[in-house]
Amino acid sequence: MQFDIFILDYNINQQVKIAHSSSLRALLRVGKMHKLAEPLDVVLLQQCGVQKQHDWPLGAFEATTLSEAVTTQYWRAAPVSLSLLRDSFALEQKITLTDNEIQDLTVLFCQFFAQDGLSFSVNQKSGWLIHHQKNWVVETHHLQQVLGRNVAQFQASGKDANKMRALQNQLQMLLHEHPVNQVREAAGLPLCNSLWLYGGGQIPTQVHNLVDYYVGENTLVKSLANQSNKPLFDYKKFEAWLANKPKMQRTKIVLVLDNEAEIDQFENLLKTIKLNKFKRLNIYFNVSEQPYLLSHQPLDGWKFWRRSKAFEAYFA
Repeated sequence: MQFDIFILDYNINQQVKIAHSSSLRALLRVGKMHKLAEPLDVVLLQQCGVQKQHDWPLGAFEATTLSEAVTTQYWRAAPVSLSLLRDSFALEQKITLTDNEIQDLTVLFCQFFAQDGLSFSVNQKSGWLIHHQKNWVVETHHLQQVLGRNVAQFQASGKDANKMRALQNQLQMLLHEHPVNQVREAAGLPLCNSLWLYGGGQIPTQVHNLVDYYVGENTLVKSLANQSNKPLFDYKKFEAWLANKPKMQRTKIVLVLDNEAEIDQFENLLKTIKLNKFKRLNIYFNVSEQPYLLSHQPLDGWKFWRRSKAFEAYFA
């Protein structure tokens, strides 16, 4: 049995409960660490058998919670703060907006872009999902790959890239001196002066069944389970199922943690998994925005000569 645990939207070094998990420290001591080139939600799609289109269709999978039939393109649109460089801009940070701010901006965007066939839906994880009635041929860069960098090096490419850049310019003009930003500036808060668009595409006609069971409450994992017609558990039902499961040799289980309540169960989750016979345990997580994979196999437990180190030393 193979377990893949994805800890999404968290930097593990900032989560004290995880960083000080005795089970995780034991796995760090004997397991194998790998730096990953792709953000974790993209790796999740890859591990679940989803293939890249012009872009990775993150927005389309998340849109399945908004509509029963997702037949055209959806993009993620994250509120961000850009800072001026000499001849370009740097993407300083993703902005967390209040519910009222999101509501005000959603009304503005929907009204302004309605004639262009664009609609905006609120997405708690990324900010908004943009629905386009036409399918643009565009490849973008994931937000995580651009944070803290010059955006000129991460412009969209493809046949319709100019349309994407024009849309981003229009969004920046709408946000410039908008009342939402005036209030934020007066309060000393970072301005939301742009949206970063990425993760566009359509739901694939077929998802290859590389996973046997899904566990979690995350929108992405729910959609993946639904599209591949595979069982989905919440954590309580998963623990009960695992305790009484039949013997299964070639089984792949994907678990996704992405909120505080699920993070609290991390230590118990590892202990439960260790009590069960498994061939491979993979834990995917971020440390200072860098994605990592920690892999562990039963024989690794015999590497008793390896000494424990400070948590930060494993990622130096």
